Amino acid sequence: MRQVITISSLVILAGVTLLGQGMTCTRQDTPAATMRAEGLSELAPDLILSCTGGTPTAAGSPVPQYEVLAIASVPLVNRAITPPTPTQVSLDAPLTSVLYWTDALLILDEAPSRYQVACVPAGASEGCAAKAGDATNPNTFQGKRIQDNVLVFSKIPIDAPGAGKTRIIRITNLRVNPSKLPKTAPDVTLTAQVFDYKGAQLSTDTNILKPVATAKPSYTFSVRTASDGAVDSKDAALTLTPAMVPQNFPTSSTAFNVKFTESFAGAFRRRNLGTSGIDPNLLVTQADPGVFMNTESGVFNTNFPIANGLSTAGLADSGTRLLVTVSNIPENVMLWASGRDVATGTTDYSDATPHALLTYTSANGDGPFSQTFPAYGYSAPVGSGFSLIYPDNGTATIVYEIVSADPYKIENLSFEIRLLALNGPARLGSATVLGRLGPVFPGRPVPNQATIAPEPSFVETSLDPVTAFRLVPTISQSPLTGVSAASYTGTTVAPGSLIAAFGAKLSNTTEISGSTPATKLAGVNVDVIDITGARRTSQLMLVSPGQINFILDAATKPGQAVLTVSNSGQSIATGYLMVEPIAPGLFSAAGSGAGTAAGVAAYNDSSGSHSALLFHSDALRGIVADPVDVKSGNVFLTLYGTGFRALSGIPGAKLAVGGETIPITFAGAQGQFEGLDQINAGPLPVTLSGKGEVTIVFTADGKTANTLTMQVK
Repeated sequence: MRQVITISSLVILAGVTLLGQGMTCTRQDTPAATMRAEGLSELAPDLILSCTGGTPTAAGSPVPQYEVLAIASVPLVNRAITPPTPTQVSLDAPLTSVLYWTDALLILDEAPSRYQVACVPAGASEGCAAKAGDATNPNTFQGKRIQDNVLVFSKIPIDAPGAGKTRIIRITNLRVNPSKLPKTAPDVTLTAQVFDYKGAQLSTDTNILKPVATAKPSYTFSVRTASDGAVDSKDAALTLTPAMVPQNFPTSSTAFNVKFTESFAGAFRRRNLGTSGIDPNLLVTQADPGVFMNTESGVFNTNFPIANGLSTAGLADSGTRLLVTVSNIPENVMLWASGRDVATGTTDYSDATPHALLTYTSANGDGPFSQTFPAYGYSAPVGSGFSLIYPDNGTATIVYEIVSADPYKIENLSFEIRLLALNGPARLGSATVLGRLGPVFPGRPVPNQATIAPEPSFVETSLDPVTAFRLVPTISQSPLTGVSAASYTGTTVAPGSLIAAFGAKLSNTTEISGSTPATKLAGVNVDVIDITGARRTSQLMLVSPGQINFILDAATKPGQAVLTVSNSGQSIATGYLMVEPIAPGLFSAAGSGAGTAAGVAAYNDSSGSHSALLFHSDALRGIVADPVDVKSGNVFLTLYGTGFRALSGIPGAKLAVGGETIPITFAGAQGQFEGLDQINAGPLPVTLSGKGEVTIVFTADGKTANTLTMQVK
């Protein structure tokens, strides 16, 4: 255990000249707290002493003064509000004799904030006199350092409460450095001692160092896909070719996410009770004793005078800051960082209430909050919520400050980072990312004018960076082939159509969505990056190890698109689609894109109105075509397909059956099932009678679908 009383403290105690009163002070236990093990200046729980008995001072007489010591098992690192000059202190040795004011406070009788009267000593005086019964007596006092782990509150006027009454002494704003505590003994212990003018300790149980907090790692950091998928430690969240990195405004198609997760509730804290996403710099008084605040600031009273730095006592420099350092960024790659937390992967996301905001700081994360990040002549579109960040020698530091937090819930905070190449194609390379708490300082030396560390501040992390993204010559994932789910042929597909993608080991099982498509089946999702760089997650109908059926988003732009399949967040297969406005395909009865058409013949003849499929299923022969009797001249045809809902109009559609043109009354979206299109045509000409198997050829805006057949009699 550290030596508690030093020569300097004994000299102070010997200077007390007022008579003791016989009161007894005992320690009040408070619930143990959890403290961030990475912290260099963590707020410790308050020390509370309950003093009873003794003889009260007669009204109008001077109140006896006491010395109160706060002692910790670790360094007390409260900021020096009026620091000594650099020549008075050695940065290599503990402070043993130099006294200076800190922002640690002692409050008497649980005085609420509006009734707190701060002691401002006159001249060279150490304390403030008080007279019994005077309502203007000071009740809030600053502490001074006398040893690296000991603060003294000198000449504190404490009137004995008398028999059956209690006087409370609360010591608050104690900041400690738990970063060097061993993992086998992570407890922070504190005690307080009260001495009268003779140096006699008044209390009987406060000399014991009692655990008040346990230091634990406070967060985890991970790199994620843009859809919040987990990334294997050996892989990257994003793998692209240089041609895929946009040279204008990027989208989530070229993005990865970073996520910070609290290890315990309350690890992430805003600066002050007034701090919010609307006004991150607002400061309000938070000085009522015993009120749980869970901010980076301690007891802070805006009504205190500026003398001895009291007006800033307890005030932190910032909220918790989350530092994202991206290193080894390939040449000509810039980053677009979200200006706040994003919905994907964030706990209790709210458009109106950000958890954290992007701020411009030094690479260490210190400095005042500045929400506008410099854009270097290039601004993101108004309302985009992103800021452009230029790397410096291949490294970029992105800093977010907590502006709202739930102290009772473990929270995840995710941020999106997009890639951009403004000045030509990006170069090849692999970038890493590291997440840590900030501001970051390599240590917290004895504070003097030149070395005042911000509060809060944190140690350098020892974690290894992880791969964020790679730019490679070609995508080397498993090949993937995408075609129309109706025809299974051709080289083009259309927006809003049904697509079948074929590959190997696409999933571990088969799952069908049913009547309502889903964005994920069997742990698999499909993303399509169109010619503009926009990335969209597709609606899935079927997932199996060798085939995936999905709906190509109707907003997909014409041109070459990249098709990617991810399983449990890990990209496993890549292919290409050639997207055109119209790419007609017809469904066959066998689901193969060939043979008998999947359709219905509607009869309106002497036998009455009825309809029948163009085929039936035979247990021995499979799909068998049912002949259609066209002799009445009043038979109509319905066919099903995909890829032609954007048809310019009925005049742009042509249907030939057995070489004869059939009038079309409708060609477009079927309306009931997503991605399914429909053709209504007829009547079928009597001249087809007796021809047997005839071909069906459909053309939409000059694009011809796969050829199918039907039987006529």
